[in-house]
Amino acid sequence: GYFATATVLQTQSNARFDSSLRARGNGMGIRDLETVDALCARAGLVRRRSYAMPANNRILHSTRIS
Repeated sequence: GYFATATVLQTQSNARFDSSLRARGNGMGIRDLETVDALCARAGLVRRRSYAMPANNRILHSTRIS
């Protein structure tokens, strides 16, 4: 998906999309990359790689800390 960096959404359209997701409730919305990394760390995971995808999306690859 799309991830914000340092809680900054890169485009106006992404900011509107985030607002529409948050209006739906259920904890939906564009996630902050640093927050995702922190949550992963709490679960014993570390991000190994971030793959760029079309339309400013990313795939995050995390593995267990050994």
